[in-house]
Amino acid sequence: MRAFVVLAFVCLLGLPISGADAQVVRRMMPVPTLTIYPGDTIRAGSVVEKRFRLRSRTVPSYVMRRSDLEGKVARRTLMAGRPIPRNAVRDSNAVVEGSQVTITYSAHGLVITGLGKAIQSGAVGEIISVQNVDSGRVIRGTVREDGSVDVGGL
Repeated sequence: MRAFVVLAFVCLLGLPISGADAQVVRRMMPVPTLTIYPGDTIRAGSVVEKRFRLRSRTVPSYVMRRSDLEGKVARRTLMAGRPIPRNAVRDSNAVVEGSQVTITYSAHGLVITGLGKAIQSGAVGEIISVQNVDSGRVIRGTVREDGSVDVGGL
């Protein structure tokens, strides 16, 4: 009786009863031509297209275009000939730990700039810690495309 209730509940929710119900699709996906190690930048020539059969629900978890990989940095080891998960790559850092950066604060038409030392690396849009060179104070700000750190609004 209990198995019948569970089966009825599963059918009512529309959940697949077995793995065979999952739709399989064929897709061309970018794969490394050689092993890429964490911290390595992915170059255009190190990636080729290869056809894979995947369950349709897993497709969004992989990088699907070569153009989405160029210039990115590997977060973990990417094996040659294998699909690349989206969370295995990141943008390259615009600010490197220990480098000198321009700190910018702007509000109501007032703009204040100063020098700082990056305490951590960060890509564009990430929030990092920076030490103000003049005061020694550690502040947090958002990395901008030009490599400066915007501390306004935080």
